[in-house]
Order: sequence, then C-alpha cells, then structure tokens
Amino acid sequence: MPSQLVHLAVAVKMNESGGAGPAPSFVLGSIAPDAIHKRPGTNREDKTRTHLYINQPGADASGIIRSFLQPYFASTEVAEDKRQLVLGYAAHLLTDYYWLQSLNAQYVEAVAPHMSKEEIRTLYYRETDKNEFRLYREASWRPAIWELLRSAKVQEVEPYLTAEEIDLWRERVLTWPEVNEETECVPEYFTADKIELFIDETSVKVERELSPYWQASKN
Repeated sequence: MPSQLVHLAVAVKMNESGGAGPAPSFVLGSIAPDAIHKRPGTNREDKTRTHLYINQPGADASGIIRSFLQPYFASTEVAEDKRQLVLGYAAHLLTDYYWLQSLNAQYVEAVAPHMSKEEIRTLYYRETDKNEFRLYREASWRPAIWELLRSAKVQEVEPYLTAEEIDLWRERVLTWPEVNEETECVPEYFTADKIELFIDETSVKVERELSPYWQASKN
C-alpha cells in the first residue's frame, strides 16, 4: 500500500482547486484506515475489514464507497467534521485500490520472476520508505498538513476503528520520520517521478469518485 505521505499528498492535491486546503478531519481520515495497526493482536483479515474489502479480487470499489458514505450524507444530523473524516477515509481506500492496480502491480510483475516473497517485501519497503523521507523533507505542503493533522478532532469510525486507535496512529505518522533512520537507497521501481505521477492521477480519480458527496459537503 502507499505510504502515509502519499495518502496525505493525494488529500492535498484534491483540495488544491478550492484554494482553502483540506479540512483537518479530512486529513485525519486520509490516514485513519491504517490505524488498525494500533490494535493489539490484529492480523491481515482485520486490515482487510477496516479497508472494507475494497482490495479483494473482483471488488466493486464504487459500490463499496457508496455504501460506506451514504449513511453519513442521508441525515442532516451528521456533523460536518464527521463527514470530512469519512470522506478522507474513503479517499484512503480508493488510493490503496488504485495503487494496487498500478505501481504495485507493475512492481510485482517486474521482480516476482527472480525474487522471493520476503525479498519483494524488503525491497518494497526500502524504496517506499525512501520516498516517505523525500516527501517529508521536500513537499512544500508538509508543514501545514502536519499542523492540520495535529489539530483534527479525533472521532471513531464505527464499527471499524476507535477514536483511541486513530489518535495513536496519528501520533505514529507524525513522529515516524523522526524516530526512523533513512537508509541509502536509489529507488528503481518507486521513483520520485512515478510517485508524483501517481499522486496527480489518483487525486483526479478519487475526486471524481467522491464527487457527489464532496459537493454535498461543500454546500
């Protein structure tokens, strides 16, 4: 799956045209699904569930997102910050979906013939972690997004994740570049150009997919 700063970059790109930037709750939502990693004793099935099974073979991504968001927009009693949170959550799921279809699929196809599963995994994280450090250092929007992430109201996304889990994951994202050591690596498969193109293209796709709810939230 894409790194957290790739998810945040998509969130930023989606909000560029409006000029106001993303809402804090949208920013938090865009990293929230991975908060399952802060629940003790979890496994791959738990992550698949918090990601609404969107990455399973033959999944109807549009239908999954529609079913997830509809209850939050069917009632006028749902607060705007909660709507922004779940919109960000949906953006994260769609970004994962497009990642698996594009850069991840291309990577696996290129290396699978001559690498073991463990080698594929190790190289994947070496290159994507390198990109995470690059975005942290170089992205002009990163300091402002860090502040939005810190200021966001933490809420649960029922029945998938608790507010505490999301809060713990937020802290992990904010501190990750400071507590991890950057390794020497020149990405071959997940290059900066490929990552930036993915961010540009995916932000357009995600905004189009979320458009009915996106517009309702803005009105």
